[in-house]
Amino acid sequence: MEIKKVEYASYKECYEVTIGDKTLVITTLFGPRILHFGFTGKENILYINMNEDLSKQDEFIFYGGHRLWISPERIQTEHPDNHPCSVIEGKGELTVTSRDPVLNFDKSITIIDRQGRVVIRHRVTNHDGHLYDGALWAITCVVPQGTAFLPWRSKGDWKTNKIVYWQQWLDHATNIGSEQYSKTPDLFLIKPNGEKGKVGTSGDEGFIGITHNNYTFIKKFDRLPLTCYPDDNCAIQSFQCSDFVELETLGPLLTFTPGLTFEHTEEWILTGKGVDPGNADEIRKLL
Repeated sequence: MEIKKVEYASYKECYEVTIGDKTLVITTLFGPRILHFGFTGKENILYINMNEDLSKQDEFIFYGGHRLWISPERIQTEHPDNHPCSVIEGKGELTVTSRDPVLNFDKSITIIDRQGRVVIRHRVTNHDGHLYDGALWAITCVVPQGTAFLPWRSKGDWKTNKIVYWQQWLDHATNIGSEQYSKTPDLFLIKPNGEKGKVGTSGDEGFIGITHNNYTFIKKFDRLPLTCYPDDNCAIQSFQCSDFVELETLGPLLTFTPGLTFEHTEEWILTGKGVDPGNADEIRKLL
């Protein structure tokens, strides 16, 4: 694992982390946010919205990239993440942390080299004196090209296929008949066409990803059995629009007890070729 301080696009105070043939860039000016992920020297598969005005710290700025949020989204959690972060370099890992000034929670993202594999650990610590119910929510904005895939089939002898459509939220709505959605027995597929929509599933197999001509990106996580997840038990969710597709994984619903730290971990898998999104077995081989 190689770590060096860099300026990324117009953002100073960033750290570049190289693990094997993959490179990530995380900023410390706000966030924590991962701004870049891809093969070293190659394209960024994350969508970012460069914003040079960082002075409006009380306003939410949509930077894109990868962020840690708290579900369900409500007035208590809709706080801008515009404040500077602290950094700790460890052996085989880099941790970037910020403090939510309203909730009085620490949010941290740690990039870990686990024997050449990219692991992203998300942690929330409650420094307040109050209990708070919610779940850790890892949101990754990717470029809207190719086909995203969600495993929507349950495990066990009695199998079900489940997909949840967000019918209405704020000024958004999902067209359940959209041509961007299709289904195979194992995977729910999203081929983004610019329409806004949001879908989710229980995600018993614990992965979500996207595949394009020259890459396949998968986020893998431990989907805990016998636990409840937000939004009708959806541990996997995806939002789509003309600018990006969000690949979202969530931890179970819990109570953020004062003084305790809670975490949700993903492994990021990136290969240099596209796969047939209709072939679930081909995708599972990458896990």
